[in-house]
Amino acid sequence: MNDEETPIADYARRLVDQGKAYANAEIGLAKAKAQDAVAGYSHVALFGAGAAVFGLVALIVLFVTLALWLGSLIGPLGGGLIATAIAAAMSGLLGWLAKRKLDDRNG
Repeated sequence: MNDEETPIADYARRLVDQGKAYANAEIGLAKAKAQDAVAGYSHVALFGAGAAVFGLVALIVLFVTLALWLGSLIGPLGGGLIATAIAAAMSGLLGWLAKRKLDDRNG
């Protein structure tokens, strides 16, 4: 009876070892696929970040120009305050819209 139990235990051990090896291979494959997908988008993220930075710079220049133009009409302090108020209002509106969209998605 001991002879019959040994091969079964050996088969079970082999089955567990092969199962572990298969699971490790699947995990390795999933990691490789994920790394390949991420590597393909690194340049996209870099260019997107550059575009965001230059977009912000353009927006700052726009509001400085607006402040200078208004400053020539109503004085530097008034022009700066009005340009700041417009920028703050736009920021508030966009934040409110983002919150509303988030609330809609979350039910």
